[in-house]
Amino acid sequence: MLAKIKRLFFDLFRRVRFLQLIKNKYLGTLVRVKTEKKIAAITFDDGPDPVWTPKILEVLDEYNAKATFFVIGRRMKNNPEIVKKAFEAGHAIANHTWDHPCLPILPRKKRMEQINNCKNIISEYDSLLFRPPFGCQTILTKIDAYFSGYEVVAWDRHVADWENRSADEMARDLNSRIRPGTIILLHDAQAGRSREEVIQALDSFLKSNFGYKFVTVPDLLNYGEAEKIIWKKKPNANDLKSHGERFETIDL
Repeated sequence: MLAKIKRLFFDLFRRVRFLQLIKNKYLGTLVRVKTEKKIAAITFDDGPDPVWTPKILEVLDEYNAKATFFVIGRRMKNNPEIVKKAFEAGHAIANHTWDHPCLPILPRKKRMEQINNCKNIISEYDSLLFRPPFGCQTILTKIDAYFSGYEVVAWDRHVADWENRSADEMARDLNSRIRPGTIILLHDAQAGRSREEVIQALDSFLKSNFGYKFVTVPDLLNYGEAEKIIWKKKPNANDLKSHGERFETIDL
């Protein structure tokens, strides 16, 4: 009798584990890559910015580091040459919606317009990676991205560069938090705010990178197994405050 119960328990465990693997594969969001190699990906959101993005490209070029830029379609429309320059320099270009709304508060038709309008304008460079604005995501918005042909990418390290932080603070956090396979979130544009401190932090970080190589997210995926989690993040008033958005949370 005890042996039968054990068999039933392990059979149930295997079934649950299998369903979890399927769930993560199709509904999971990429946060890092499992590897022991000293390799990582730096990502930038909210650009291109005509002032700050070119300066970030110069720093990356100085250290032969590649990055992934999650661009806003409306900003690319106004600055197409910057995106072209980044792509030609070996960086990856990815989708960050048309004009950076919080997707979970929009009806599905509007969500799809946001994704597809950006998809159309970056089509020449599109790496088929997507990051939702503010990291806000529900199961339904994840499915929208999936059926638009996108792999959703979040992050496992950030330094809150949207706050009033010094270059030294951010560089110290970057150096202390990096690990093999990590995906780092930074911003090359931030609601009209200066990125000078971020650029200085990036320069300092790359200068003392402890032997790490920095590659695009598509390249990072070649070095190990993608680590995915069920990423659900509701809209937060503090996230949206700098963008002047008003919202009501919809739990989906």
